Amino acid sequence: MGKYKHRVSFRLEKRKDKNGNFPEEMPINADITFGGKRIWYYYGYRIAPAKWDEKAQRVKRNNFNSDDVSASDINQRLIKIASAVDDAFAQLELREEEATPATVREEVKKILDEERCTRLTVCQTYDILIDEREKEIKETPATAQWSKGTLTKHKTMRKHLSGFRATLYFEDINDELLAKFELYLIGKRLSNSYVFKSMKDIKTFLNWATKKGYNRNIKYQSYQQRFHDETTSDTAVNHCALTPEELQSIMTFPTHRQAIDRARDVFVFCCFTGLRFSEVMALKRSNMDGDILDTTAQKTRQRKRIPLAEDAMRILSKYPAAPDEDDPRIFPKISNQKFNSHLKEVGKLAGMTGDWIIETQNGRSRTRTTVKKLLLSDKTF
Repeated sequence: MGKYKHRVSFRLEKRKDKNGNFPEEMPINADITFGGKRIWYYYGYRIAPAKWDEKAQRVKRNNFNSDDVSASDINQRLIKIASAVDDAFAQLELREEEATPATVREEVKKILDEERCTRLTVCQTYDILIDEREKEIKETPATAQWSKGTLTKHKTMRKHLSGFRATLYFEDINDELLAKFELYLIGKRLSNSYVFKSMKDIKTFLNWATKKGYNRNIKYQSYQQRFHDETTSDTAVNHCALTPEELQSIMTFPTHRQAIDRARDVFVFCCFTGLRFSEVMALKRSNMDGDILDTTAQKTRQRKRIPLAEDAMRILSKYPAAPDEDDPRIFPKISNQKFNSHLKEVGKLAGMTGDWIIETQNGRSRTRTTVKKLLLSDKTF
């Protein structure tokens, strides 16, 4: 083995999280020992413990990790690392350099072309962003940069990227690849509207990765999206709005069920203010300035000062502030799911009739569906 006797083995990094639980997949590390010293070298992949053969120090055959990387690809990488370690010590001996943890690590990196071979994939980097934002929502929800809905959107986009190409790297991204990804989403029968917004989400992620130093390829910035939702320009469809008579019917039908009354009040308040359901549910007494509603839009972060109509003020008067809270929410808490369920009942009791025509576009194909008006949903907001 030459002047520097050494040994390299591979093992999973069995480190628990802050809750004392092991992750579903663990990093595979190279354990390099020499002259009483040790180096841990992460080689870029994770695997579930059940798929790892500790004795053979390899991934079991016919298995894949969560990024769809096969056992054969991962194991081939292990062989390359073991060979690179041998070469690193041989090079240090040839140059008569001292073998230290720092010199060995740098030599191994040089041989393996560290920047190319063990860099993070696009999906692995996306995971870092998602984990950061999810932690913000859990630990500091008041100042979190994303809402739960935005977090869900990006988790879905990460899955789409993985399905498109699990081992995609930033330098692979160009106009041709982004066009193929758009076509991939269209091929999944997703609407043009969804795909258009999704590509914007991808650019948001790439901008973050560039700012943070994970990405140095800015070719994505000039990409022009191919698929647009042409249905929004058709005034005959996709403009679903209640008539004044329908809104009046919703406001006045008699009921003795408190849950239905509350759902109706929230819905009507949304109509009078233009706020989304989630924004209305987040309103606090401190947002009120006489008959002016002073709030900040969740999506745009822009401040809004909304004069309240008499009917909106009447609704607010039904929900007096709790005396034991400094700054209580205006409306009693209700889940989105329950709200939607009660809202359908509101539509029935108000005698909602007729249909709305909804048109969606997938590629060049348009599909029209008919939806009953009584199937009211917070998606309207």
